[in-house]
Amino acid sequence: MEDLTPPGPHTPSDVHAATKPKPADGEPTSRGGLSIQQCLQLSAAVQQAAGPDGWTNQATVGHLASSRIPGLREMIPPQVKFGEFIAATGLFDIQKRDPGNGKPPTIYIRNKSSS
Repeated sequence: MEDLTPPGPHTPSDVHAATKPKPADGEPTSRGGLSIQQCLQLSAAVQQAAGPDGWTNQATVGHLASSRIPGLREMIPPQVKFGEFIAATGLFDIQKRDPGNGKPPTIYIRNKSSS
């Protein structure tokens, strides 16, 4: 397993401008430019999808988050992948797992408070 967790929390000043999530107008921002409410919703999606060890497939979280966080897709610039967006928040531990048998690696995430 390759640990892809970015070192330390990210702020808008140390994340490339294209990967900065954008909060809804007028909302106070927290991590990576997300509002506090959006951070809580994203964290809740990870928690809901997580197994007993706290880890979940990043694609599963993307699906849950898209259906639960209004305007999420509009916050992510078209050229930015969901995984880059997740990493830019600094809220999650990230692992790249190799399932073997010639299958492509899978990205797993968990809330940092689960570690």
